[in-house]
Amino acid sequence: MSPIAARAAVSTGPIIIIDPCVLYTLTLAGCQNPQNSCETAARERAKTDPDATCNTLIKQAADAQAATMPQRTVVVPTLRKSDGTSVTPPEPTRTAAIQKDDPNGYSMSGLGSFYLGQVHRAQTYLPETSAYSDYLANYRQQQRDAWNANGYALTSCSEYVYEKYYDYSVFEDAIVSRGSDYRGIYSVAYAIARAPYLPPASAIGTRGISDPVQRGKDGTPFSPAITFPQGEPKNQFFTVPVSTSSKVSILKGGTQDSVAYGPNGVILISMKDLQRTRLDLSGVAFEDAALKPLIDAGAHYYDESWAWHKQMNARNASVLDEQMYELERKQEDFSQLLAKREELVNTIASMFNPKPPLVGTAPRFTDNWWRDPVWNPDPIAVNQFAQVNINVLPQVGTLAAPTTLTSTNTRAATTSLASTSTQSAVVIPGPIITQQPVLSPINTAALSTICTGNPIICLLYRLEALDGAIEQSLHDAQALGCLDFNTTGPAACDWSPKRFARRVLGQYQVEREKGFQKCSDYTDNDFTSLKTKVMAAGSVNYPSTDYTTSPAKLEQYFVRRDIYLNALRNVTGDLIDPATGKARVKWEAGDSYSMGDDTFGASATYNVSFEMSNLGQSDCAASPRAYGSFTATGRAFGSSVQLVSALADVTDQHAKVKLDVLDNSVHLVNVDKDIPVGTYNVVSGSKMKSATFVQAEVTFVIVVVPVTLGAKVGGTVGLNYAVDAKHDVTTTNGCKVNSIGVSGTVSPFASVDGELYAGVDLFIVSAGVKGKLQVVHASIPLQASASLVYGAGGNSVLTLNLAARSDLKFTFLSGSIAAFVEVGFCPACVSYDATLVSWDGLHYDINLFNKSVVVPLADVQYLVTHAL
Repeated sequence: MSPIAARAAVSTGPIIIIDPCVLYTLTLAGCQNPQNSCETAARERAKTDPDATCNTLIKQAADAQAATMPQRTVVVPTLRKSDGTSVTPPEPTRTAAIQKDDPNGYSMSGLGSFYLGQVHRAQTYLPETSAYSDYLANYRQQQRDAWNANGYALTSCSEYVYEKYYDYSVFEDAIVSRGSDYRGIYSVAYAIARAPYLPPASAIGTRGISDPVQRGKDGTPFSPAITFPQGEPKNQFFTVPVSTSSKVSILKGGTQDSVAYGPNGVILISMKDLQRTRLDLSGVAFEDAALKPLIDAGAHYYDESWAWHKQMNARNASVLDEQMYELERKQEDFSQLLAKREELVNTIASMFNPKPPLVGTAPRFTDNWWRDPVWNPDPIAVNQFAQVNINVLPQVGTLAAPTTLTSTNTRAATTSLASTSTQSAVVIPGPIITQQPVLSPINTAALSTICTGNPIICLLYRLEALDGAIEQSLHDAQALGCLDFNTTGPAACDWSPKRFARRVLGQYQVEREKGFQKCSDYTDNDFTSLKTKVMAAGSVNYPSTDYTTSPAKLEQYFVRRDIYLNALRNVTGDLIDPATGKARVKWEAGDSYSMGDDTFGASATYNVSFEMSNLGQSDCAASPRAYGSFTATGRAFGSSVQLVSALADVTDQHAKVKLDVLDNSVHLVNVDKDIPVGTYNVVSGSKMKSATFVQAEVTFVIVVVPVTLGAKVGGTVGLNYAVDAKHDVTTTNGCKVNSIGVSGTVSPFASVDGELYAGVDLFIVSAGVKGKLQVVHASIPLQASASLVYGAGGNSVLTLNLAARSDLKFTFLSGSIAAFVEVGFCPACVSYDATLVSWDGLHYDINLFNKSVVVPLADVQYLVTHAL
């Protein structure tokens, strides 16, 4: 037996175990991020013991650090303590030490086909302190030095836009590195002159008050002039569309859902499970009658100007910017509800008649085209939907299959349409539509169960839920004072520095992007050939001219080019590519973009196109095609997932529509069908998925305090589509086209947000998170109509009839999220307000193309087969 074992054997006293951590020296770093058992045990004691060493170290560091930081009054959110309980702060605001977000982790790519892509790239990277930031700053400076050195001459479409809108370009250069610092943007715009000097060239607001005329680099006033809008709504809550007259009557009542074509072309729809009194495609039919006069009174309330924005800033001087921004966020959420309604109504209208109304001498898709007085529901389409599984909701409390339409149920619809058309009809409906949880305050079990069968009726129940959510949001806004009318006190819902910045940036964005896209279309960015351009055709004879000497001269080229192209053939210039002079019967647009930082990120790709192919062959070979695709990916704390992958590819003979979500693991739509020859077909449906797509947690040290942050990326993605197709030709004796065409709407969409939540495990620490980030709010609607018909446009021959429109509508990584941390026990506490993520983001509502052509097919075939 060893000596130690022997002593242990004869010992009768207690065994003393010495805690190895007694002699361990704890550090602040060890408390913030435990790396061993002693540090972990110390953090564990700090959960319940206010005097634990880790609590003492962190409180001392917090006091010392706060004394060196800038201070500001901020809004205090609901706070969470270490035991998991939530605490409502005794006061809504408090003075806190401020920590701004770090721009060095930001990234952005894509959007190379847009002028504003260049702007957003600069906004993302110039605030950084990196090698690429230095490179980009030097590149931009050299570029502008070269533009200044060549006077008014132009070498690219970018230079054209920059110098045409020179007054604004100077302002933009001054704010490009300020990102989402809206107060800073306002301060630049309204900088004051220091005697005896004039205001800075970048003080666009101060200069605009004294002289509202803005000019290009050569002194030419902007044309068209960019001015603030007049008769603007009081705030975004007053932009809700209000019910007016409509050709679709949707009422509550009856023992079954029904669709019928009534007198004077009005569609009569009864919905047995409707909880609201009625629905209206044109606008919300309020249950609360007091809302309509309020909305009407504020719908056209303000006449904006540079002076008005300055006055509103003074009027809201007593309101914290952060409080105004929170009200702005609520309005942005409300605007998203309205956008969802608009997309939904557009789809329903496309099902009733997917063809655009006649505008002038040709059909054209206009904004809200289904509200155009000349739009009329197509009785053939209505008849089809009148016969497809009308009763779409099962009985309350059941998941019964939809009721099959009986011959009795169809009698009203088919009788009224019997004399309208004798052609056969085949409906290719979309998949089963899962009704989303009811947004309406009128909540019934029936509306929250499965909706199957007739896609129009299902969509109308979804419209009811949206209208209920919109009306509830208006009541919430009323409680916040956003529907009040006053002329003297603060109007926090009506103006903020953010609203000012968005207004100014937005109203210049559209015109500049239009100019850039037109320049790209007409020149292909080749300015060398424009120095000696000759255009001669028929009576048109423009000699060699240098069109690069100024923006005004380049615009003269645009005008002359249109005249020249129209002189080439007696057809519309839209059919001819303005740069190449060759026939163009395909319009398309596509791009990709990616933005993000270490907290959140997103990327997206879209492509839309519309064409009439095989026109150089026989008439019967002509084939129209509408195509749209959209993918979006979301990321939080390094975890990413493909949110949505949508595709619609429809021709006159085949339809393929797909919608997958969550890395293609969930298949919501899968239509892949040949369209029967000789019949009129409708391929339609709508599907959406609401979920939390990404969820992750990570521990951050906010200033000196360890806080566990959780991130969620969640929302709704989906696809609306309503397309009709017909391929009817006779080939018995040669080739004869009876009807070939595709018309309708394809609209993929995503409405996905990012949120953070905070947790703490130190007894003396409370933390809360405020704000919200719009990750991807996007829709890329494609509206298209292509057909070969006889007699269109007054032509007694086979005529090509084309109308197509696509828009890019999205908000991408926009908003801010901040953490509020309280250390210690008030009034001896110290508070931090740390911005975790802040993006001004991308905001686009831009028309990608909008074309309309009615032309004899023979002329088109000539253009296709002959170079001009």
